[in-house]
Amino acid sequence: EREHVRRRPTARLDAYLLYLEWQRTREDWDDRDSQYASLDPLRRAIERDPAFVEARAAYAYELALMGMIYDGAEAYLAEAVVNADEALRLDPSSADA
Repeated sequence: EREHVRRRPTARLDAYLLYLEWQRTREDWDDRDSQYASLDPLRRAIERDPAFVEARAAYAYELALMGMIYDGAEAYLAEAVVNADEALRLDPSSADA
């Protein structure tokens, strides 16, 4: 458990800064398009570090939320499941995954 606490979420500073940007702006949306656009920092963080579990899990969560709110849920939920599964595969002990 101590090792998990000491583990850095990502070795890529640019990916971590994008994750923080998403956290800071995650509720700055008022419709489907602006909510989906608000996920861009998470998508970019995952592109920079595909093993960034916290970013991948947050992306999956937000997509699942969109799937529950908006029409076209299947697409959002399918992408959410892919990312959630990958987060769990990368770190099965992660509380975020």
